[in-house]
Amino acid sequence: MCGRRSIHPSKFRPISAEIRADGKLKIYDFRMEPLCAYAGVLFGIADSGTGTTFGTIMTFIMVMERHPDIQQRALEEIRSVVGSERLPSLEDWASLPYVNALIKDDEVPCRHSTCYRPAHNARGYISSPFKAIISIPANTIVLPNIWGLSRDPSVYPSPGDFKSERFLLSEAGKEPMDPWDYMFGFGRRNCLGKP
Repeated sequence: MCGRRSIHPSKFRPISAEIRADGKLKIYDFRMEPLCAYAGVLFGIADSGTGTTFGTIMTFIMVMERHPDIQQRALEEIRSVVGSERLPSLEDWASLPYVNALIKDDEVPCRHSTCYRPAHNARGYISSPFKAIISIPANTIVLPNIWGLSRDPSVYPSPGDFKSERFLLSEAGKEPMDPWDYMFGFGRRNCLGKP
């Protein structure tokens, strides 16, 4: 907890002092409460998503190292779309279906991060169409089973394996369930970083 007793003001001298042109030190007066509030916001922004982003990147590097064939296929697709003179941009996204599927497969929940998302409180009794199945009392904590959604073998064949092809259209033209529809939260509590 931040306050006058927990942090000595001398700790802030390096950021609150300025050497004037005449060589004398000019001290600014900082109030602890606003400074602590700003620091909390900055640390919160820096911390949110850091662990999962790091895990996603490290998992991707590991998979590319273990499966050079996957890396080569993605590289060939990128080169066929953008060539070798420029980097891919967001405008190229629709033209890179395998790279898109590769990213989705890398971000499948529970491979590199916690399976639990923030709990949701039910506002009231759930009504139709689910009332006949189950009713949830108000203020019940609801934890979605993200692990179960991402490991359903009827939706994702061989769910524990890294198979990006599962996120491409099948021969029948059936589009598979997009993990981004459930792994970034639900409804009003969607993650702001949802693609």
